[in-house]
Amino acid sequence: MKKIKIWLVCILPVFLIFFYNETISGSEEKSTLLAEEKNKKENSYEAYFSFSEGLVSVKIDNKWGYVDKDGNIAIPPIFMVADNFSEGLAAIVLDKVGYINKRGELIIKPQFEEGWDFSEGLAPVLFDNKWGYIDRTGKFIVEPQFDEAMTFSEGLARVKLDNKWGYINKSGTLVIQNEFQHAWNFSEGLASVLFDNKWGYIDQTGKFVIEPKFEYTLFFSEGLAPVKINNKFGFINKAGKIIIEPKFDFALIFTEGLALVKIKNRAGYINKLGQLVIKPQYLNGFGFSEGLARVKTSEGWNHFIDRKGNVIIHLMNNSKKLNLQYHKVVRQTSVGWLK
Repeated sequence: MKKIKIWLVCILPVFLIFFYNETISGSEEKSTLLAEEKNKKENSYEAYFSFSEGLVSVKIDNKWGYVDKDGNIAIPPIFMVADNFSEGLAAIVLDKVGYINKRGELIIKPQFEEGWDFSEGLAPVLFDNKWGYIDRTGKFIVEPQFDEAMTFSEGLARVKLDNKWGYINKSGTLVIQNEFQHAWNFSEGLASVLFDNKWGYIDQTGKFVIEPKFEYTLFFSEGLAPVKINNKFGFINKAGKIIIEPKFDFALIFTEGLALVKIKNRAGYINKLGQLVIKPQYLNGFGFSEGLARVKTSEGWNHFIDRKGNVIIHLMNNSKKLNLQYHKVVRQTSVGWLK
């Protein structure tokens, strides 16, 4: 059977990346979120993401489905791969990539080689080895023509042509020329791009607002962005001024006032003053969303913590049935990528 890939980007007001390796190169576009092989053997289920629109995708005995917040199976595990819901639809894999609604009904029949989540009404899909954009009926709005394509954010989407990245509008017109080695989506009016082996930030006209001078950057969220300087991560504001000194081995964007950082291969969370409010103790983690963050411990991605580091939800395996053990009622969404 032909190998089929599916990528997940659940859209929030800003994009959140999780489970990034400590070593990141400019050419790396996606992070693999498949669990280690030993976890596949130890557990009858695997759940890598958090709740999105009331459901979370889980793997049960080598098939993917969805459970609700009471631990009930909402959509039976019948898919080869299933990502979380975004704008009421979720990408799934049967023989190819298609989209279902929250009742598990096929809305867009499986026909694509790859697919991303819906954002701003459109989803990028791979068809006949070229990327284009479909609407919620499955109709192509932007015909397949790109080497790679990502989700829309703030009216623009990054696309790759001739091994360079640029940005299109929803008509498919290239409004920022493909001249970048790498690029992130727009967030808070700016986009992080790699130009001449250095990272900087452009506005929606393509003009550099913060000159390319960093080893690595992520996008702005809550007024700050993580940047890498001399092999350490800190945070800058939109004027390019360093607000939190580079002293972390890795850092993610701020969400709900906190940002994940890594020190000596352990993840914790800081506030906007750069102070550790949850000490580094986890193997990895998500950013916060709706008051919770999912963290990885020696048990795997089985714990959800609150802003004080208290465990709120513990995912447990009991006789091949997925149980969600709640300490109190919570809501959670997540964002990230699934390969």
